Amino acid sequence: MKIVRIEPGTVLSGAVRAGHYVFVSGTVPDNLGLDVAGQTKQVLKKIDALLKKAGSHKSHIVSASIWLTDIRNREAMNKVWLTWMDPANPPARATVEAKLADARMLVEIACIAVLSDDVDNKTSKPRKTAKPEKAAKTEKTPAKEVGTVVAPKAITNVKPAARKVSSKKPA
Repeated sequence: MKIVRIEPGTVLSGAVRAGHYVFVSGTVPDNLGLDVAGQTKQVLKKIDALLKKAGSHKSHIVSASIWLTDIRNREAMNKVWLTWMDPANPPARATVEAKLADARMLVEIACIAVLSDDVDNKTSKPRKTAKPEKAAKTEKTPAKEVGTVVAPKAITNVKPAARKVSSKKPA
């Protein structure tokens, strides 16, 4: 599997493309003087850029995690989220209240996306016919028809560890 690190730093990469997935690190605003709506707009713009560099798009986000320093800011953040998110492809999402690295940060967002159809998954390069501005539409499938989960093969060559049994009663 080819792994590509987007905007690698000393501690983390902005995003990592592995196989058919793009993992976007927790993304925070640069302008910490903005209100939660302004910080959310800034974070989502950064996520758009990371997804584009990785060969994906916001319509291909399958999961998002959002951290707010004050859960009472959820409505203001949601207003921005709803104008940004592709309404035809809402991801699974969790929003929680948490203390962030800098007290002036009001929001942090991380997400997982799949590669867009316009990226060659074997070479991780855009296809010659790719149009990056237009993301491929995802097919709507009822949850019960999503597919079958295949469990990994069981490990059969491991023997259980011997347990020592003490005849002493606890004190």
